[in-house]
This record gives sequence, C-alpha cells and structure tokens, in this order.
Amino acid sequence: MSPTQIAKSAHDQFMQVVQKELEAFEKREREFLARERRERADELKLAEQKAGPIH
Repeated sequence: MSPTQIAKSAHDQFMQVVQKELEAFEKREREFLARERRERADELKLAEQKAGPIH
C-alpha cells in the first residue's frame, strides 16, 4: 500500500467516524427537541386549565 493509499484510507475511516458521530448527535437533538415541544405543550395546557376558558 502506498503512502497516498494509506492516507486516503485513514481519511475515509476518520470520515466514517465523523459521520456516525454526526448521525448520533442529530438523533439526540431531534429527541431533545421533541421532548421540549411535548413539555411546552403540556405546560400550555396546564396554563389554560388554570386560567379557564377565554371568551
């Protein structure tokens, strides 16, 4: 294997690791945002119940 091939192989492996990390981060971020939206929706429903209906 030539030095160029080794460098390319190392770069490819590095990029695969980076891609996996990015995918894992994006998954965690989506889950976090979904949880925040649910919590916010729950808070708003609770606030509506306390305030009563608005006419």
